[in-house]
Amino acid sequence: MRIPTVLAVLCAPSGGEPFGGLMVEVGLGGSRIESTRALDIGSSISLSVRLPGSPDLSQLPAIVRWRKPGLFGVQFGDLLARDARAIASMMAESLRT
Repeated sequence: MRIPTVLAVLCAPSGGEPFGGLMVEVGLGGSRIESTRALDIGSSISLSVRLPGSPDLSQLPAIVRWRKPGLFGVQFGDLLARDARAIASMMAESLRT
């Protein structure tokens, strides 16, 4: 399950130049990112994002699983417990509203 969100994200592809994007959906398994930059399916990427309720910038490891013009979807790798809790909290809050 993913929930809608709007979070600025810095995308750092393995061996590539970082670029900005917008996280528009998130769940414990992955995220959807809006960006004008296209990445190859299977690319490793690190997402730097400030998750709600977290004072620190999170570094989320991910792999690009699909892409469309202006969008791509990622599957998260191993998340730190604090990042998984922050995402779970966002999801719980979304279900309450």
